[in-house]
Amino acid sequence: MAVAPSLRTAAWLVSLAALAGLQGCAALYFLGGKGSQPALYTLPKTARILVFVDPRANVTVPVDFPSALGEKIANHLYKYGVADKFVAQERLTALRRDQQQFSRMGIADVAKATDADVVIYVDLISFQAQAISDDSMAEGSAHVLVKVLGKDGARLWPKDSPTGIETAAQVEPALTSDRSVPAIITTLSDMLSIRVGRMFQSYDKEDSVLSR
Repeated sequence: MAVAPSLRTAAWLVSLAALAGLQGCAALYFLGGKGSQPALYTLPKTARILVFVDPRANVTVPVDFPSALGEKIANHLYKYGVADKFVAQERLTALRRDQQQFSRMGIADVAKATDADVVIYVDLISFQAQAISDDSMAEGSAHVLVKVLGKDGARLWPKDSPTGIETAAQVEPALTSDRSVPAIITTLSDMLSIRVGRMFQSYDKEDSVLSR
């Protein structure tokens, strides 16, 4: 049965009124899609990419945390087809063995020594994972600044922020019987790898993988 034009118009106005009460992604979802967040920067797909996680001098981290986080970020980018070629973290670890020499190296020096075309520089500006309340509870947090540089050390991204784009991960206090300090460290690196990785890929805004 045909619907009279006035009835169709009324129904459309009711639908618009309902959508007006929704915000952002929710409205997009009901209009036929969840909506997506585009990549903040597109990495050159065929370049050899080094993920360089660099704790600041005043930041104490487990000795294997930088390489573990670097590998997780690279794995995330490879999994989602962002890039195909990554410098193995072992090459960066080998450079770090001579701390005196390594401390004098700039980004261009590190890129040359590891044969990298592009460096994702993850500046680890704060980190903590510790037991509290007489060791009955534990918590953790980490903050990083991310930027992309060429093999000559020139900044490729972001153009408008010399320090980089900040992101963070936090694990709220939990009973150590449920979540130990080592488990919190693993969770922090997992969360950071997703958050850093998503800077370079598009993804659904409704994806709740980071809700921890």
